[in-house]
Amino acid sequence: MIRGFEANKILLMMDGIRMNNAIYRGGHLQNIIMTDPNSMKRIEVVYGPGSVIYGSDALGGVIHMHTFTPMFSDTAGELLVSGNVTSRYTTADYASMNSVRMNIGGKKIAYVGMLTFSNFGDLRQGNIRNPFYEDWGKRFYYVARVNGRDTMISNSDVNLQTPSGYSQVNTINKLSLKTKNAVHTLSFYFTTSTDIPRYDRLNTYKNQDTLKYAEWYYGPQKWFVIAYNPEFKNKNFFYDKAKIGLSYQYYLESRHTRKFAEREKTNRFEQLDILGINTDFQKEFLGLEMRYGIEYYRNFVNSTAFISFLDTTIKLPTTTRYPDGGSFTDNSGLYLSISREIGNHFVLNAGGRFNYNALNAKFVDTSLTHFPFTEISNENTAFTGNIGAVFKTKSGRVAIDFSSGYRSPNIDDISKVFDSQPGYVVVPNPNLKCERTYTADLIIEKSFIKTII
Repeated sequence: MIRGFEANKILLMMDGIRMNNAIYRGGHLQNIIMTDPNSMKRIEVVYGPGSVIYGSDALGGVIHMHTFTPMFSDTAGELLVSGNVTSRYTTADYASMNSVRMNIGGKKIAYVGMLTFSNFGDLRQGNIRNPFYEDWGKRFYYVARVNGRDTMISNSDVNLQTPSGYSQVNTINKLSLKTKNAVHTLSFYFTTSTDIPRYDRLNTYKNQDTLKYAEWYYGPQKWFVIAYNPEFKNKNFFYDKAKIGLSYQYYLESRHTRKFAEREKTNRFEQLDILGINTDFQKEFLGLEMRYGIEYYRNFVNSTAFISFLDTTIKLPTTTRYPDGGSFTDNSGLYLSISREIGNHFVLNAGGRFNYNALNAKFVDTSLTHFPFTEISNENTAFTGNIGAVFKTKSGRVAIDFSSGYRSPNIDDISKVFDSQPGYVVVPNPNLKCERTYTADLIIEKSFIKTII
């Protein structure tokens, strides 16, 4: 959470690739767990709207994760070989994490690979509670299949959140080639998990004595990325430095639910194929430092669903989470940011971005929903900008900034049919517009003590 915003109102980035996709929802998200903390070289956090540079979804801020890059040898004919092995165990969730990183670098070609195995056990909660709510959060029972029947089992440790554990594998491989004025990097990312229990739903009661669900879990989350990133350092009329990113993402998630003592189980699957291109150019011109670029992402969404039954192979159709005829979103943007230093103490900066978003979703089977339409289309444009100034002194700085941010509606916003809570149903709305924020920041920094202990 950044400045009160969470989920799809914060932009997640990894190595310049947007993780936010067409089905990022407004509720709590677990997608950041797909990243590997052991592979992070650094993490940048932008507080407040970052839409000028980063585009849609950067309302509350941006979390940009940078993983390790291949390191080259400084001497021809000699290899630079380095590695790192990490092993960690935590008692709060009985979790183990084992990671290895290896770098092999020559003068022109370098490779880095990272592999992490993570196993998270059931989470243990604290035992100190508000005396007025002594039983709050306790897990008295959990459900297990005993002799072919759902059975409520007494939990031997009421502070153990059973079940909440899962396992995960992360791997990243990068190969870089250095030429005269450029470095070309080809990257492969892959992560997958076991089933992930939805603990809060599994601890929900149908009545005072009976749990509501026997099963509620997310199926294995899979994320595969292939990216090509050339970086150029060649001063010319158009740029001094340039970065280009081409990427393809495959993303799979699913939800599986079965109520206590019932045989039918609902299974919903979401598959996304995402194509992306982004460019970033830097140029110094007449004392101005300019940064400009373009960005384009297309998301293809395929949503399927069926009902299965215990001890049989029978499958029946049911409503999908998103339109069953397929959906896509187009998100394109053009931006320009300029800064100028005036003397040794004063910096002015300003920027603007124009963004265009299009969406289309098709419904094939409306026999269960009875919609009066079979297709939804939506188009939105947004202009966002910022202007600011920084005054630097020997012991601090004063900065002021005015900025705006936006978030374009996605497939989850416009086309989902969902019972968010008893008595409420979310239905498709093709008339949604961009969400916007307007922010003013005043920052005063002052150093009082120079000694570091």
